[in-house]
Amino acid sequence: MAENTTQKKVVQTILKDLESTDTKVILDALKRIKSKGDASVIPAMISVYGSTASEDVKDEIKKLLSQLKIKEGVLPLVEGLLEGDDEVNEMILFSLWNANLNPINYMAEIIEASCRGSYMVALEGLTVIENLEGPFEEEVLNDAKLVLSDYFQNEDEKSDLIKSILGCVRNYDNFISA
Repeated sequence: MAENTTQKKVVQTILKDLESTDTKVILDALKRIKSKGDASVIPAMISVYGSTASEDVKDEIKKLLSQLKIKEGVLPLVEGLLEGDDEVNEMILFSLWNANLNPINYMAEIIEASCRGSYMVALEGLTVIENLEGPFEEEVLNDAKLVLSDYFQNEDEKSDLIKSILGCVRNYDNFISA
């Protein structure tokens, strides 16, 4: 129990330091995340990534999230897609793919961010979708198809990428879980 309380205090200190305006304090907090952090720090990391002008901080956050190996990290990353701008969403999708987290239950959210975002966001989204491993739930695939259907009402310059995502989703119909 004492270890759990100590862990919570460490995480609280990390979260406080991530709110700093001092780049050195933020970088130090990011170093501590490697050994002491948990999934609860992910939203703060995403927020810092979106607000900082420091390329060193952005690089460190992208590196940390790309090495994430805990399944509990998928939901905070996907939630970050809902609020993120193109730069943030591109990083989140890159991290989901690079960390090999297999966010199969969040296909619609990934596709929605891909449809809403820039060409590079769509490219990262396609990479995530192409590398999902089933089996897939029929409801998840249907939700993804609905998002895609809405997109094709108003196509744009990334429509070829989105068509590739649609092809992947249709292919996944062959891998629906029983």
